[in-house]
Amino acid sequence: MKYYFPSIITSLDFPPGALPSSFHTVNSGANGVRLLLRSYGLKKGSKVAIPMYVCDSLKEVVYKEGFEPLYLDLEDDTTFWTHYDTELLLKEKPAVIILVHLYGFLHPDTNAVVEFCKGNHVFLIHDAAQSFGINEDMLTYSSGLIYSFGPGKSSTAAGGAVVKGLNGEFYKTNCIEHSNFTRHTKEKLFLKSRIYGYKFSFADKLLSKIVYRVKAKDTISKMTGFQLAAAAAAVQLVKSKEEERKLRYKILEEAVKVNTSLSIPYNDEKGLYFKMILAVKKNMSAFKEYLKKNDVPFFSLNDELLLDKDKQVQFPVFCETAATFIELSAEASIPVEEIKRVANVLRQYA
Repeated sequence: MKYYFPSIITSLDFPPGALPSSFHTVNSGANGVRLLLRSYGLKKGSKVAIPMYVCDSLKEVVYKEGFEPLYLDLEDDTTFWTHYDTELLLKEKPAVIILVHLYGFLHPDTNAVVEFCKGNHVFLIHDAAQSFGINEDMLTYSSGLIYSFGPGKSSTAAGGAVVKGLNGEFYKTNCIEHSNFTRHTKEKLFLKSRIYGYKFSFADKLLSKIVYRVKAKDTISKMTGFQLAAAAAAVQLVKSKEEERKLRYKILEEAVKVNTSLSIPYNDEKGLYFKMILAVKKNMSAFKEYLKKNDVPFFSLNDELLLDKDKQVQFPVFCETAATFIELSAEASIPVEEIKRVANVLRQYA
């Protein structure tokens, strides 16, 4: 099933607003990480510690910048969290650790990773691409921070990302201004596709066929004016729609609690709750087919992990648990009645 998790934005009429001045904008979260890595002046071949359970785009960044990924396994506790093994890190001596804060939660080992990096003079990038709205006060040490406005994020808007921790002069010389009709049209179509219930017009479909034939250049550039306006709107809504997200999450959570085939692998009661992560205890294929049959959109990160797939066998916990996780949206833009329908589908799964 091809499905786009909806944005928190419900209209192209954005309220006035602006992003914080401490942010440097960039055309994607991946390119934001590339800028940070470049800014550290590392030797080619330096090791960068990253999760095995993370989107391929982050792995590609490490390779593109000429570094060696040091993959880390999942925690042996049935959650989706990566184990930042200090013994392994001391042995392998990575120059950079990328701490990934998944699904609107702070990584539970944030303090331990922060202390390790401080004590061992290791650069620490907080990849909070999915998680705009987390408590930054907990990030007491950082060599850089990323938030994204791309698909499947707490702050999904018209694409692009923001970076904290870059030197201003470095940013000016390494991130260009770039805007044209094709890029602007793609951005607008992208956001339209993420507005819940939006139906593409004939003109939208025609433009889509035209502009997506044009391959985007691999350039690192700033966000456009349209992206900035959309991102500012999303940022405002993340705070104002907090309770609406929690309500929808709670409805889904109550359904999962009564189904012994499903569980919620992690909830510290401090999340952003724009999506729910389920652990399916058996027969994931059957569960996916069940969701498709009942028109319930879902996403499986594990299905998308193709880069260095041959290396996955080296990580036993990943091999055991990564395929059990599946994502459902609890976004505030989804009507409560639809969330209740999805909850009933979950409740009846056997």
